[in-house]
Amino acid sequence: MSKNKDEKLFTRRRLFGLAANAGIFGGIYCLAPRVLESQGRNLGLCRTSGASRFLARPASFTRALPTHQTLKRIYENKQFTLFGDTDHSNVSYDQFFWSREHINTLVNAGVKHLCLETTNQSRINKITSGEMSAEEYGRFFANNLAMWHTPEEAYIHGIQVALGMQYAFAKGLKLHAVDYISPEEMEARRRGNFAENNRLLSRFKTRMCGADSTLTDGVYTSYTFTHLHRIIPASLDSVTILASRDDDTQRTENIKNSVGNERTVIMFGNGHFDNIDTSIKSLIGEENVTHIQFNANLRDYDEALGPEYAEYQTGREKTPDFIYSIEDEAVYATPVNRFPELATPLRPSRRDQNRRATPIP
Repeated sequence: MSKNKDEKLFTRRRLFGLAANAGIFGGIYCLAPRVLESQGRNLGLCRTSGASRFLARPASFTRALPTHQTLKRIYENKQFTLFGDTDHSNVSYDQFFWSREHINTLVNAGVKHLCLETTNQSRINKITSGEMSAEEYGRFFANNLAMWHTPEEAYIHGIQVALGMQYAFAKGLKLHAVDYISPEEMEARRRGNFAENNRLLSRFKTRMCGADSTLTDGVYTSYTFTHLHRIIPASLDSVTILASRDDDTQRTENIKNSVGNERTVIMFGNGHFDNIDTSIKSLIGEENVTHIQFNANLRDYDEALGPEYAEYQTGREKTPDFIYSIEDEAVYATPVNRFPELATPLRPSRRDQNRRATPIP
């Protein structure tokens, strides 16, 4: 009898110990995100490595090209310009793209169409006609579409985008919603795991590093280990979503049907310009496009490449002809730029002379 009592007592103590440890672990797991959000910058999680992986710094990266003059030449070069967004959570990309200065450059280059990664043409029409004000769209964006942004930054971001759309429309540009979502992707998105995980990741990054910061490896790794309960279900749905996003056949048809033979800029996530047969870039034909992408800075660009460009080009991704560096406010030709004549020195315009572009040595 005494033995049974001892066994029961041992079992209770063991269960109590397990519960106590689980409680401690749960508390740490819940507190860790808040601690990292407040201390991550001090721990260096917001910084890119700062070390180039190139065997030697490419010569094209030591010379910043005059921003708007170079962009004008890029837009004039082919019927289609692909402008790739490399980080949907970085609000700086849209802020530049929808700025009046940039829209004026588009118009001066003879661009007639902007093809956008959205499916809702009626909402674009309401914004450009003034039926939906910039403030109304800001509220709508914050409440319904802010997958990559916190509600606070989404409201301001939505206003800036709406004002840019209205200005572009007033300058004669036609805005097209050319995205496509397959039934399988729609079902995966309906479950909400993918969007909620991206929203929380963006909030985590913004609280730690700021809304205009880059999503660094340090930020993403620390988020992963402190949000496994979000990462796992989101990862299961992302397999379906990303498979659908890889096939740009319908999106490319939408683009071609919208613009005819007129000059066009396609502003999409840069993954749609990958080196695969079903990407927008491949389906339109590389001979018909000039490719430029947004990057936070030159380090953000070259960290992902490594020194062997030949090897990189044979892979899934394909490096663009140019990048626009947010940090430098400057355009740079990449080492595999197919159009060297667009990167020849120009006399900077007055507005370009006032920029703070400083190439990384």
